[in-house]
Amino acid sequence: MIRYFFFILLFPISLCAQISENWNRSSFSSSPEWTGNTEQFLINQGAGSLDLNAQEESSFAYLFTPSGAINNAEWTFSVKMDFNPSSSNYCIVYLVGNCDEWSDELEGYYVKIGDTSDDVSLWKSSGGSYTKIIDGRDSVLDLSACNVAVKVKRDKAGNWELYSKLDDNEYVLEGEVFDDGIKQSNYFGLYCHYTKTRVDKFHFGYIEVSGEEYTDYEPPKILQHQLINGEELVLTFSEPILNETVIAENIKFEDENVDISEIRTSQSNIEIDFNGKVPNKANGAIYLSGFTDLYGNVIRDTTIYYTYFKPERYDVIITEIMVDPSPAVELPECEYIEVYNNTKHIINLNQYRVLINGKESIIPQHQLESGQFAVLMSSTYQGIYDGVNNVFVPDMGTLTNQEGEIVLVNEENVVSDAIQYPFKNIAQNFKMDGGWSLEKIDVDNQDLSSYNWDYSLNLKGGTPGAENSNHTINIDVSQPEIQYLSFIDDQNFKLHFNEALDVQTIKSSSFTIASYAFENVTIDTTFQHEVNVTLDKALNIQKEYSLEVSDEIKDYAGNAISNFYDWRVGVPEQIDSFNLCINEVLFNPYSEGVDFVEIYNRSDKIINLDDIYLSSIEDGRPEKLYALSSNNQLIFPGDFWVVCKDKSKIISYYNNAIKELIIECDIPGLSDDKGNIAIVNKNGSLIDYFEYSEDMHYELLSNQEGVSLERLNFDAPTNNSNNWHSASTTAFYATPTQTNSQYSSSEVSEKSNWIWVEEESFSPDSDGYKDYLRIDYKTPDVGYSGTVKVYNKNGIPVKTLVNNELLSSEGFIQWDGVLSNHIKAPMGIYIIFAEIFSPKGDVLQEKLVCVVTGTSKK
Repeated sequence: MIRYFFFILLFPISLCAQISENWNRSSFSSSPEWTGNTEQFLINQGAGSLDLNAQEESSFAYLFTPSGAINNAEWTFSVKMDFNPSSSNYCIVYLVGNCDEWSDELEGYYVKIGDTSDDVSLWKSSGGSYTKIIDGRDSVLDLSACNVAVKVKRDKAGNWELYSKLDDNEYVLEGEVFDDGIKQSNYFGLYCHYTKTRVDKFHFGYIEVSGEEYTDYEPPKILQHQLINGEELVLTFSEPILNETVIAENIKFEDENVDISEIRTSQSNIEIDFNGKVPNKANGAIYLSGFTDLYGNVIRDTTIYYTYFKPERYDVIITEIMVDPSPAVELPECEYIEVYNNTKHIINLNQYRVLINGKESIIPQHQLESGQFAVLMSSTYQGIYDGVNNVFVPDMGTLTNQEGEIVLVNEENVVSDAIQYPFKNIAQNFKMDGGWSLEKIDVDNQDLSSYNWDYSLNLKGGTPGAENSNHTINIDVSQPEIQYLSFIDDQNFKLHFNEALDVQTIKSSSFTIASYAFENVTIDTTFQHEVNVTLDKALNIQKEYSLEVSDEIKDYAGNAISNFYDWRVGVPEQIDSFNLCINEVLFNPYSEGVDFVEIYNRSDKIINLDDIYLSSIEDGRPEKLYALSSNNQLIFPGDFWVVCKDKSKIISYYNNAIKELIIECDIPGLSDDKGNIAIVNKNGSLIDYFEYSEDMHYELLSNQEGVSLERLNFDAPTNNSNNWHSASTTAFYATPTQTNSQYSSSEVSEKSNWIWVEEESFSPDSDGYKDYLRIDYKTPDVGYSGTVKVYNKNGIPVKTLVNNELLSSEGFIQWDGVLSNHIKAPMGIYIIFAEIFSPKGDVLQEKLVCVVTGTSKK
């Protein structure tokens, strides 16, 4: 039996077609009546104007009054703005509008005064989009303040004319256009968009509106049709349909197996249920006739062609999560996940699944309308947190506070959306302690997972089931980047990107390695930011290969991949002692900074960072081992890799730091005064070890905070204090991922004497150039001890560099230009006197000359 459900439709009420407003009234309620943000406006009877009188914050305010004028109509009005209008401060006058509220549902024609072009232009709003149909003269309103009058004419056919004039000048034609897309008017309106400094700078003067109301001679048309789940057809008409004409006899299906079981009508919508189900992705036709609008116009015989579809990725998206509801702000203390229908179709969530950290739960039946939110929460909250948009999910997983993954999968086992939190780009504040949800900023932006989320601004702590409080346009304009490359084996590796990629742009031809072909390229189906690559043959050991990545790879916003870093692949070898060395250590960072350790690959091997650990040494043994990586990243010969707890702080402070060479992980605690750090393998065997102290810094530094210790020479002993120096001032006191500012070549000069200086002059001014005097030596045999002192030109000893110490067979000693009394040496000539002696009694002496200069010229 067919059941019919009808709703009472109200016939159109005759609207005012004439408006004459001089603002000589005492309230907004007298004729013509104005509604909207009346509290934000003030009627100034003395000046005969309507003045904006809003609160001191950036916002908007509007007023509307009934108006049916559209045919053979004329609108004249004046606007005064006590400022130069801009994209943040402008006004709009709605000539024709379908409703009396400012929203995306408002359709009609309006004049925009101001904006970036400083012009007067005519716009059309329809279907949530905004189109400029008359582009007025640019810069005509580029004034410190402007007083403009506007006149608009429209004939019955839909021909528009736009005029404007400044002050008492003559009207100037801004443009003409034909547009009859919107045929009926219900309201005339005023709108101000302002910042907090312009809340009382808008003034509207006289308003005159005349014209004829719309008379409908057009038959109704179908604007939209939706086939939902293969069982229900929803028709949207251009206008309300007379209920008596909505009968089964006026609806015929091409498929004879489909019968009507139920019809429901509401205003301009008709919902038709079937007996049976339309096959998925089936094409068909429906024939309509006899439908009549409220004016008696009968629809022309119409054929609707349809294709049944099933939702795809990002049709239903995750828009808000409450992972830590305690302590509650004003919302109930409940975890939730908000989802949003991002399509123009109704979607049934039945058989959708939500996976929280791998735990899967099935979502029960719920019809999600286009543009509607639903709030998923555990069924244990039923009765505690009831609401019209709540969907209680049996056995739903727990949202862990610190980090987690949420994956939404549709009934066809296709990932609809997936997120990973925490979102690293969110500012840390009190909301981290709980009670505040995380909201998606732009629901149309699916790419910037880290940049497209923030804590709720709503004072209740969240906006479950409603538009997000921080909702705004957040267009993705950033290029996707490779975060790191993982070695799998000599024929396979994986690329990790910072955001989801458009899978249609990933091909075997997207990657190139000389002399190799790419046998297989696949992308993960969940987060779509990992690409697995298989080569046609194995890579050779002890060889670096350059990987070229095509900029045809794009994200879902169409941004091409960034190729600023030269990615390499290769086969790692077993790590040995001395393959790596500690090259730079920052153990006393700025208060907002972070400790770091820099590791240099001084070998000719490619090394897997998964084989490397940091540790501190206690009683000759490594303590806790801290893994550098679990991603099989590779450190190539000559690479400088920096290890720290927060790479964002390194990147933000040191502009030259290469982010691809920074690893974020836990590291041993580094004391500000002294301590040690070691590189070890998984068995705890030492690869390199460094004992540092604040005494190793340049003695005349006024403040050691934020200054790193840099290794001078890769091949010299790590724990030779002469092999370390404070980073230079010009390098901002640290050089993470870069060659050290105090680096010194390890080449041994061919000298006849046993001790020498390569360069006699130096300038100890911490500018990174000749900041210290390097004194090289090479003893005739092993076992020599020695003393090295500095004398001024008067023969007075001013500094002891080495005092009867056992020397290595070759090495160097540095003098940083500081005297024994802890002051900087005055400019001038100094004598270096060195004396060494062997266990056999052999004695060698030598005098060297050096010069302390002012600032050196590079």
